[in-house]
Amino acid sequence: MKRYILQRLAQLVIVMFAVSLISFALIRQIPGVKIEIVIAGPGANEQQVQEVKELWRLDEPIPVQYGIWVKNMLTGDLGRSSAFSVSAASLITDRLPNSIRLMVYAQFLSLALAMPLGMIAAYRVNSRLDRAISITSFGFLSFPPVVAGPFLVWLLAVKAGWLPAIYSDVGFFSDPWQHFKVWLLPTLVLSFSIVAGYLRLLRSDMAATLQSDFITMARAKGMTTTHILARHALRPSMFSLMTAAAINIGTLIG
Repeated sequence: MKRYILQRLAQLVIVMFAVSLISFALIRQIPGVKIEIVIAGPGANEQQVQEVKELWRLDEPIPVQYGIWVKNMLTGDLGRSSAFSVSAASLITDRLPNSIRLMVYAQFLSLALAMPLGMIAAYRVNSRLDRAISITSFGFLSFPPVVAGPFLVWLLAVKAGWLPAIYSDVGFFSDPWQHFKVWLLPTLVLSFSIVAGYLRLLRSDMAATLQSDFITMARAKGMTTTHILARHALRPSMFSLMTAAAINIGTLIG
């Protein structure tokens, strides 16, 4: 087990090194794009551009620039933001807690909706109810955050006035109801497309599980449908769902 973990960690290091090296090189090879001009701004004169090159050490060869970046990265120095003129690490640490909180809320809501709907669809496979759930899930899948965000802000915040349109930092313990209202809108926006994928995975796996011999035995013993679905069929049907949920953690934080 230890050897396997070490091998996976070594592979992770190699992959991260390769991705960072390729990304670093490709960004500098984009035709017509000069990083120093992007940082200095389109209206910068030649002297300002030269100052930016010296400040950011863009006048060094690309291998040297990459070496400097790797050295700084390993020491926790992510550089400075050219847009905000502050440490890039401070921008990340300031926003990471809210990103993690939103990820947890979106995961919880997505699983809370996908699991019961997926179980119902699997139990009533190929029925009208299954088809209705499937069509609805595909509708959610075609409602990406870039579309769902403005639409739900307009519908729930501007028109209905039920939820705030602008974020305000309200702690859960100081005002639980206001905290819930503030976070519900972004949570819904992220959950729409996620719940569809979770639902389809669980429905597919559970439909196969329900054909197993141990499910037939449970039915023969007179167990209720709810008991069979929740206690016997759900656990062996969640491997794909949990894998997708784990992968989505990084995606949601991003």
